[in-house]
Amino acid sequence: YMFPSVNVTDEDIESTWAGIRPLIYEEGKDPSEISRKDEIWEGKSGLLTIAGGKLTGYRHMAQDIVDLVSKRLKKDYGLTFSPCNTKGLAIS
Repeated sequence: YMFPSVNVTDEDIESTWAGIRPLIYEEGKDPSEISRKDEIWEGKSGLLTIAGGKLTGYRHMAQDIVDLVSKRLKKDYGLTFSPCNTKGLAIS
């Protein structure tokens, strides 16, 4: 605990998280030189994959994938869904 005068206890902690960034390999570059832009791919089977991005942008990346899946379900099966609303939801 870096600020003992605040008196934060374990009981005050709602959640914690940690993450790693799945950087997109670029030949000849070390990790610090690789772009943090996210990219989406669709495999032959239809599997959607997202990689890259920044840890602080994970909700925006999730929204992009959810919206893409929603569009595909509408196109392929006529199913409709409301747009992803993660942007307006509180995390805790």
